[in-house]
Amino acid sequence: MDAEASDVTDAKKSDDIDPAILGELRSIRAGKQALETKVDTLNEGIKDFKVELQGLNDRFEDLNSKLKAMIEDIESAPQCSTAAPKKSRRKEYYRKWNSFRERGLPVSF
Repeated sequence: MDAEASDVTDAKKSDDIDPAILGELRSIRAGKQALETKVDTLNEGIKDFKVELQGLNDRFEDLNSKLKAMIEDIESAPQCSTAAPKKSRRKEYYRKWNSFRERGLPVSF
């Protein structure tokens, strides 16, 4: 449409076209140019946003793989109680009994 409008203004002399119409054509062209500039700016912003999203996605994938590795490590670790190991009462009794015997103290059952 821009080519058609310029053809109209180039083909006819300015006295053949109403000055109000010429003013409107110029205004439309200026508006179209401003819109094209805004669209270009928005497109650049969208491209930047996509790059940022891709970066976030890469970081989430990295965190996800690290988390999976940690979970696998935890699951493959031997299962042990977090409490301190308890000595069996029998072992504790015999240890005391032997210590009394070694010192020559009387031991009774």
